[in-house]
Amino acid sequence: MTTRDMSRGSAALAALLGVIDEIRDGVLVYDPAGELAFANARVEELLGEAPAGPEALAMGKGALASGHPLEPLGRAWPDVLGGARKRLACRAPRAGGRPLDLEVFARRVSAAGEALILVELRDVTPQKQAERALLESKRQAERAVLGRTEELQRKIRLVEEQERALLELSTPVIQVWEGVLVLPLVGGIDRRRSSQILDSLLGSIVETASDRVILDVTGVSMVDESVSGYLLKTVRAARLLGASCSLVGIPPAMARSLTTLGLDWSAVETFRNLRAGLEAAIRVQQRARPRLAAQRGPGLASPAG
Repeated sequence: MTTRDMSRGSAALAALLGVIDEIRDGVLVYDPAGELAFANARVEELLGEAPAGPEALAMGKGALASGHPLEPLGRAWPDVLGGARKRLACRAPRAGGRPLDLEVFARRVSAAGEALILVELRDVTPQKQAERALLESKRQAERAVLGRTEELQRKIRLVEEQERALLELSTPVIQVWEGVLVLPLVGGIDRRRSSQILDSLLGSIVETASDRVILDVTGVSMVDESVSGYLLKTVRAARLLGASCSLVGIPPAMARSLTTLGLDWSAVETFRNLRAGLEAAIRVQQRARPRLAAQRGPGLASPAG
């Protein structure tokens, strides 16, 4: 090779290195032993002046043990030497500043018949900061949604408790006479409320040992086949506990509905209004008192009036 050729080669190499220095990604070139052969100017901008020196960036074990600025690259170094291409995420420390988020690309190359390791460093700090901010915003939104969900569930539980309380208040079972209960029904009756009515009535029958129940349907808003079925179910359940039921306050529209539905109401007494039903129930109870006293015998106390 002539002197002129050598001069041209040196000039070309200098020009190439100048171009590499202008690249906005950091460029590192290592020999297979892990010694740093070249670093462009961007490396110093990214890592700072002190960590960018050849000794600090070498892939020797001592450098890695003391806290290499590209520690993930050190772990992947054997694979890269074996020919693997690696894309790594790295948080590089910076003196007096926040850590730098880097994307590291490492691969084995050949130049003039010599094996080298080419490492590119790309600053992705703004993207990572945006991702972390987005993640934190998502977490805050999730916490807010969780808080709103818990509050909504609390309100739902409160509404359900209030509904249960209203159901209990809307189905009061009143003991108006010894052995006589009155259950005034107001509004619509659906499956849920019919279950509440039945539970409340049966519990009161057992608690008071009553044998007469008056169902006042004056305030029932509508009677269809399902409502009629609920009422009949209540009558039959009370009968199983030894209590007979009567219906009072049936309006004309309800009477027409009950006759057209084809259900058997023959075993249920009916009265025009609550007063008539109460008078009939009390007369029955008064007639039953002497018989009960005789059955108890002279040594047993009679029930309170």
